[in-house]
Amino acid sequence: MFKSRGSCVAQFFWLTLALAIAFDSTLAFAEAIVRVNLADSVPRDSNTDRYTTLRNDTRPVMRDSSRFIFHSKGKPTKPRKTKAKTNPYTRLAFERQLPPELSASDEILIVPRARWVDEWKVFKPFVRRAPQDQEAPARFAVSFPFPLTQKAWLTLYPLPRDSLRAAVEVDVPRNATLDFAIGVLEAWQQLGSVRFELQACLGGDCESLFREVIKIREAGQPALGWLDRSVDLTQYAGKEVELRFRADAADESNRLPVAFFADPVLRQVSAPKPTGPNLLLISIDTLRADHLGSYGHVRDTTPYLDNYFETNGTIFDECVAASSSTLPSHMTMMTSLNPAVHGARNTQPYQLPKRAVLLAEWLRDRGFATGAVTENGAIARARGFGRGFATYREFRDSESATNRRTVESTFREGLRVIRSMQDDRFFVFLHTYKPHNPYVPPEGYEELFGKSKPFDKTTPFYDWTPTQYDREIRYVDDLLRNLLDTLAREGLLDNTIVAFTSDHGEAFLEHGYRAHGALVYEEVLQVPLMLSGPGVPKGHRVSAPVALLDLMPSMLGLLGEEVPVGLMGKSFRDLLVDATSKTNAQDKADATRAWRTRPIFSEAFIERAVHRTGVTKLLQPTYAVRQGDYKLIRLRTRSGHRYELFNLALDPGEKKNIFAATKPLSQRMKKLIEDYEDSAAILRTNLHESVSKSSDSLSPEETEMLRSLGYVE
Repeated sequence: MFKSRGSCVAQFFWLTLALAIAFDSTLAFAEAIVRVNLADSVPRDSNTDRYTTLRNDTRPVMRDSSRFIFHSKGKPTKPRKTKAKTNPYTRLAFERQLPPELSASDEILIVPRARWVDEWKVFKPFVRRAPQDQEAPARFAVSFPFPLTQKAWLTLYPLPRDSLRAAVEVDVPRNATLDFAIGVLEAWQQLGSVRFELQACLGGDCESLFREVIKIREAGQPALGWLDRSVDLTQYAGKEVELRFRADAADESNRLPVAFFADPVLRQVSAPKPTGPNLLLISIDTLRADHLGSYGHVRDTTPYLDNYFETNGTIFDECVAASSSTLPSHMTMMTSLNPAVHGARNTQPYQLPKRAVLLAEWLRDRGFATGAVTENGAIARARGFGRGFATYREFRDSESATNRRTVESTFREGLRVIRSMQDDRFFVFLHTYKPHNPYVPPEGYEELFGKSKPFDKTTPFYDWTPTQYDREIRYVDDLLRNLLDTLAREGLLDNTIVAFTSDHGEAFLEHGYRAHGALVYEEVLQVPLMLSGPGVPKGHRVSAPVALLDLMPSMLGLLGEEVPVGLMGKSFRDLLVDATSKTNAQDKADATRAWRTRPIFSEAFIERAVHRTGVTKLLQPTYAVRQGDYKLIRLRTRSGHRYELFNLALDPGEKKNIFAATKPLSQRMKKLIEDYEDSAAILRTNLHESVSKSSDSLSPEETEMLRSLGYVE
């Protein structure tokens, strides 16, 4: 089908290709678009990044994007005046041994950035020669035009030595179009112009299909993001063509640019369109169920969502999260494996085992067009979530929880991705960190639900209040109104299942703690689950408890697709029974009883716990099991374990521990957790046995993102 051919480039500037190839499928339902990713077919340095971020939009690129981030050494110097008596500035010293990728380079592009008030500011980049003595530490001094109260960062990029070329041979199908994006590193946009070219070659004859110059960015002009482009390949149908990609300096500069081709997809218009419903999965991070109107909240936080799903779909009264933190809970959502089995943790590097089957992979292999728009952090492509998605947009903002532009960009890009797939059967996943703490309601929402009392700023996390949280929920509800109404007007929901949920909830001192991640009480485990679309009854509620673990098999059932072997969840399609007839009512009652006897497990791993007066560390992991009306929590102590047992029917707030008073029940529930832990260890070993221990570590940017979300110190 295709052949990839390496090009002659510097070892720090490999140009690689992630090219999707579409061809006729023999699947019974229709001709399908099949995408083959070639990124792994080209050698790469294990320390380099396969993705590049422009304007908070992260995409896979056709070359490795080596970057290294240094912190300033020591404390900032005292502010002082310049001779011109301008604003005070701070001079910072950076000193560090350079990694081989930088020390072997001729020149280094340096981008300074520092925090000023509540915003990160990026300053004009500059180029320095790499130290000739590769064993000596490199030293850089940078002046910032304002006094700093904390350390600053330098991002360093090795500049290339040789011209950039890549070539891929492709058997072009009929009705083919090549979609791709071009972009220039934001820091480089101020230093030089770049010429992009794409050629198609047959034998020795080459024809230029695309040429474009991105000119140098003048002072005051906004940085450019990715520029989406497309070329028609119809004239090459049925032929083997070599596609050549090239990026060069477009001015008199002797330096080669830091420029990228990204997301090249060879797309074939398939006819007829595959039949069956689409799937839109929306996850709103940190959304506890009882803060939605449809789950009994007294404030009008979700008027649109309440009306939409109460009128058009089904609401599940109880949905239990697999974990009280983002990464493990979402990985369970996408794999139908419990966290103790898949092994994902928020604060640790993670390599998803190849044996794990993700929802996107399974649907892609069955002809679905797949796309995701996320806000990086824990839901990063590099952590395995990108597997199976032909399009995976990451808005990489270290402060996405507080930046309103990020969530608006997420939904806007989600709309664009869905529109681009409307001629296919699609699965699209949208994720935003709103209303994750810290809570910063945007303008127009600051006094919603009444004016707040003045905050006691001497108290840690003084603004982490339920009112601030509710204001952010209402803001997201308004954004979802715009998204779903637009999709409905354009007919894109006519044959689409919409699944709305969250990964975990949020605590407000119900058990002495704020936020989430460290404990497994109901306030952090109960999440909303609401469905609409084909196969989903309208105006329906399900009382039986289900879990995020059940989402993947249930969605596959509603889509009419086969369910892979090895999933730990159970399809809840049998609960989607409209009990209007006596027979249906009996079927629903039988199904509800069966679901209530099933144990549901949840886990917590974050050691950092926010309490009333500050932060403490808890021993982990913590486990919970729910069966029927009873829930047992096992907390780790220095001497072993401590247990808490609650009757949720009589004590929904989990205030009365009955563990000691109900010995037979307590021992039975205790054994459930012990058996779960033992069986999960066996499953985890089998799943991970082919995966070597990852040598990767969290990058400073990833660490900063997790810090802003409260997962690390």
